[in-house]
Amino acid sequence: MTPFELNLQSELEIEWQRFANKWLFIWHNINIPHYSVDVEDFRGGRIHVGGIVFEGQIQQIYWQAIDRYLAATIRDSFHKWDEGTRPYPEKARLTSLEGVECLLRADPRSC
Repeated sequence: MTPFELNLQSELEIEWQRFANKWLFIWHNINIPHYSVDVEDFRGGRIHVGGIVFEGQIQQIYWQAIDRYLAATIRDSFHKWDEGTRPYPEKARLTSLEGVECLLRADPRSC
C-alpha cells in the first residue's frame, strides 16, 4: 500500500463509523411513536419522518439517500487520489488507484 492508501483507509474507517452512528443507527427508531428521524439527505436537505413503518416511499427515500452518500464518497475519494498521488511515478500511481478501488469496494481493513 502506498502512503496515500494508508491514509485513505484510515479516513474511510472513521467515516464509516460516523455514518453508521449518525445516520444508519438513527433509522432504527423510525417506527417508535412520537419519535422523529432527522437525518441528512445528502443533497443539501434533511429527511424528517417518524412513527411510521419502514416501507414504500420512505424505504425508497432511504435507499436514494444512501445512493447519494456512496456516490459522493466515491467521487471524493478519487478526487483525493488524483490530487494526492500526482507526485507518484506512473506505475505507483496505477497501483495506488487499484488500491483505492479495493478500499471502496470492500471493508477497508481487507485490502
